[in-house]
Amino acid sequence: MNPWRSLGGLPRGLWILFATTLVNRAGTMVMPFLALWLTQTQGFSAERAGQLLAFYGLGSIVAAPASGWLSDRIAPHRVMEASLILSGLAVLLLPAARGFFTIAGLVFLWSVLAEFFRPASLLTIHELAPPDKTRTAVALQRLAINLGMSTGPAVGGFLVLYSFKSVFVVDGVTSILAGLVMLSAAGASLRALPRVQAANGALTRSGTPVWADRGFLFFLLAMIPSCCVFFQLQSTLAIFLVRDLGLAPSVYGLLFTVNTLLIVAIEVPLTAWISRHPIRWSTATGGVLLACGFGGMALIRGLPGAIVCTVLWTFGEMLLLPALVTQAGVLAPPERRGEYMGAYGLGINLTAVLGPWVGMGLLEHHGARTLWTWCLVAGLLSAGLMWRVREPIRVRS
Repeated sequence: MNPWRSLGGLPRGLWILFATTLVNRAGTMVMPFLALWLTQTQGFSAERAGQLLAFYGLGSIVAAPASGWLSDRIAPHRVMEASLILSGLAVLLLPAARGFFTIAGLVFLWSVLAEFFRPASLLTIHELAPPDKTRTAVALQRLAINLGMSTGPAVGGFLVLYSFKSVFVVDGVTSILAGLVMLSAAGASLRALPRVQAANGALTRSGTPVWADRGFLFFLLAMIPSCCVFFQLQSTLAIFLVRDLGLAPSVYGLLFTVNTLLIVAIEVPLTAWISRHPIRWSTATGGVLLACGFGGMALIRGLPGAIVCTVLWTFGEMLLLPALVTQAGVLAPPERRGEYMGAYGLGINLTAVLGPWVGMGLLEHHGARTLWTWCLVAGLLSAGLMWRVREPIRVRS
């Protein structure tokens, strides 16, 4: 049996989205090296560079609900095309910027433009994918992201040796190229989204506004602890491995490789298999595995234990993240799905800020064992709450 056969029934528009995302992510180079550029070529201290990086996080928080709101009012492919092309232009302008406030303004603008893509792309997945294949479609999109991110930063590392400016040029050009790919190739595949093709393109005003939907707010609250645990990957994990376990920095890169290889090889068939079960099976099981993977760091003493924990939380990631996107779309009224996906994106972006902040505080003031124990408890609590999230029963008109 072919484990990838679940991809066979996906519409052409989702493959265009896959190709666009792959091109864009394969050119993602500036963000991984932005702190280095700020300190080595612009003369900022590490503290000032961190403040500038915070403007990207602020922009992503602003962009998510705005993108969802806009995607409900115009075709989401237009939002994605504009995001890719305009964010590419913003990246091309960055090397010419001088001074703290000019760079901060451009980083914020770049973040807003780039992060407009995510809610619109998630809305497109929900509009195009058959209901029983939504989780598989999300896994396909994550495959594009991981394939691209496995090459872009690596190539960027070589380009930095030649010129920092070349990193900005390649990143900006590939983003614009991805936008042009979507603009030229989409045709009817993305333009014929059923909900968007209302007679005058106006938004249907029925349905519950997202901030008045208690069921959706409970879902957001339930997922926050697990997402905060997941974002230790980008913050405390590297410090723990090097400072507390005495491992080489390259070990952190090795764990990323293990994570990416597992996702590329397994996530699509794994998601197709578990899609036969209710969404809460994926969210709860994924939350437990994520909690055990990061919580297990409290017990390890070297590389073998770190690899075992990485495999555990990677399986948790593969089960949890596609299911969260799917559940956000299922809980949303169809006529307000963009607004709901924007709120979901806002929740993810907030945890990307909150998780590292809380994790770093725990690591610095209470030690690694307390941090990883907190991850275990928070992740298990989150899994229990996500098990209680029920899919709504909607009456078809």
